Amino acid sequence: MAKRILIADDSLTIQKAFAMTFAGEDVTLLAARSVDEGLTIARQARPELVIADAVMPGRSGYDLCSAIKSDPALRGVPVYILASSQNPYDEVRGRQSGADGQLTKPFDSVAFVERVKEAIAKGAAAPAAPVIQVPSFTPPPAVRAPLVAVQAAAPSPLDDDYGEISIEDSGPQQGRVSDSPAAARPSIPVAAP
Repeated sequence: MAKRILIADDSLTIQKAFAMTFAGEDVTLLAARSVDEGLTIARQARPELVIADAVMPGRSGYDLCSAIKSDPALRGVPVYILASSQNPYDEVRGRQSGADGQLTKPFDSVAFVERVKEAIAKGAAAPAAPVIQVPSFTPPPAVRAPLVAVQAAAPSPLDDDYGEISIEDSGPQQGRVSDSPAAARPSIPVAAP
């Protein structure tokens, strides 16, 4: 079965170069000229690989990568950023967006096809995100009655003094726990799960 590769690049010349490069390969190329179009196609076609140009009108390939990696249905799809000597790969943005790697244009066709095949194989070999199933639990009648009574109780006037607790995601390394309103109490840094 042909592997689907999404090429997100606003340049028709680059899209034609990809078509010629992969002409003899068992792949189906899907073309997008913008981040929004790329994301729509990715959601519909579920490609085995996405190659996104680093620079596109409006939003960049890094933005497309972030959107794909944020989508639970797509996060396992490898995304490679297509860079050039005029627009080199940005390591920081690549890491922040979750890019799996980078490809550089202009490219040697044979080496490029091999690199793409490796990227597809690596994506196929990646373990799927674990699905955690929590068994349903119904407390016994002796416990249910007090729980219902507690849930039905009116809120205490003290409840407002404590505010709501929120967890703010500030990246993969740490989170912040704070009371709301934020100005009332200082934030306490905590390690993210």
